[in-house]
Amino acid sequence: MRITTLAAAGLLIGGALGGSAAHAADDDYCAKTDRAQWMSESDLKAKYVALGYDVRSVDVEHGCWEIKGFDKNQKRVELYLDPVSGDLVKKKD
Repeated sequence: MRITTLAAAGLLIGGALGGSAAHAADDDYCAKTDRAQWMSESDLKAKYVALGYDVRSVDVEHGCWEIKGFDKNQKRVELYLDPVSGDLVKKKD
């Protein structure tokens, strides 16, 4: 009986952890691509500065490049960008 209870608990915990991992993968905004194909951080920053953004930081989030900064109207933005093309995937104000 004790072994059955432990086995059931293990399955529940394993299922919960597996579900979390699957959920985390669903949170990626960008398609998975080989890092060697990604646009360089400096080229990405230059592209968005030329578009009028005040780029404060560049990071990787949700499988995308993420820029935090301000738009032309000095409104705070978070941009999620395709890692290969640098195109906008998602914008948070």
